Amino acid sequence: MAASSLPSPFRNMPSRAAECHILGEATVNRRVNRHENKRCVVKLLGELVASYELRQPGSEEGGCVRHEAPQDFYEVFPMRDAKATFGSHQACRDAVHKMLKETPVVEGFDLARGNWGKQFLPDDVAEHILRGLGAQPDCYDIDISLRIWVKVVENMAGSCSICLSDLMKDQDAMRLPGCLHAFHRSCVTPWLRRAKTCPMCRRDMPSHELYGLTHYQK
Repeated sequence: MAASSLPSPFRNMPSRAAECHILGEATVNRRVNRHENKRCVVKLLGELVASYELRQPGSEEGGCVRHEAPQDFYEVFPMRDAKATFGSHQACRDAVHKMLKETPVVEGFDLARGNWGKQFLPDDVAEHILRGLGAQPDCYDIDISLRIWVKVVENMAGSCSICLSDLMKDQDAMRLPGCLHAFHRSCVTPWLRRAKTCPMCRRDMPSHELYGLTHYQK
């Protein structure tokens, strides 16, 4: 299993522990719908590029940054009622936002409107879709090509419970999924290979989580 396909230990972090900053760009293509049932299909495809900065959220001081390999995504969404979905800018924007939240590679991040930078990507996509769509949107299939950049600012203040040194100074810092206890990866990996539990709370680690943590590649 490639490292880029493994979930990051910083995904799905509580809002109090992380800031999420998102940018995106999109292109939209419309194709004549040739399905017998005339149901419009939206294809959401593209690439997610994520990076993680270890510092106190809200602080202006830079911290350690780790970049993950880009991850591709491809999802297909049949539209039950294309006329309602694309009947207004707000309906179209909300539909695109919902699709992003249901896309596995993207859904682990906080996609709230306030976390987007120069523009709220679903707004931008809605403008592209509605431009020239016409009065019969169910006559078209729509391909939405996206490139999304996410930067997570992670609060790793404190010390590693194994070696007792500062977590914030080392980009090797990570949290275990589930219990969210923080360690240096180089400290906790040997433990997990032996005990298969969190060193702090003794939570059992599911096999798929263990594989991702103990087979991580930089």
